[in-house]
Amino acid sequence: MAGNYTALQTIWATLPATMLTGDKLAFVNQQMTAGPAVDVPRSEVRKVLQASGALDILQAYAANPPAGATDAVKASVNYILAVVGYEATYSDTLETSNSTYSSAIQSMVPNLITAGISQDTISAMMALIEPLIPWWQANGFAARVNIWDLISAGNLY
Repeated sequence: MAGNYTALQTIWATLPATMLTGDKLAFVNQQMTAGPAVDVPRSEVRKVLQASGALDILQAYAANPPAGATDAVKASVNYILAVVGYEATYSDTLETSNSTYSSAIQSMVPNLITAGISQDTISAMMALIEPLIPWWQANGFAARVNIWDLISAGNLY
């Protein structure tokens, strides 16, 4: 399978010209990026929220929203609490591989930050939904980028 040579050209152009080709290849092959969304157990999202103290923050916010709290923030907080707290479901799995569902959660991120959840906690939660994968895999390469890929991408070596 041919990789995305345009993406390879783009990342290659960001590397210093003084860097050796082997070092550039090593750098590119070590890069990680968010992969496609996967289904996630509700219990894993709950663990991330509990470990960071975010679950307590969300519960306090829901119980006593600050003056001026918007309906969007309150809805996002209540939704996440419902997602991680709902036990009467047929499945512990959130179907976040469904792009509509994962997009809905991503759209709530600014509201959760407004409610007091840290970016680190949000990142940990999103890493469950979109786990990191190697850059080369995310860009359609069958294996780590090699010299033949550099040649195919326009003699980048």
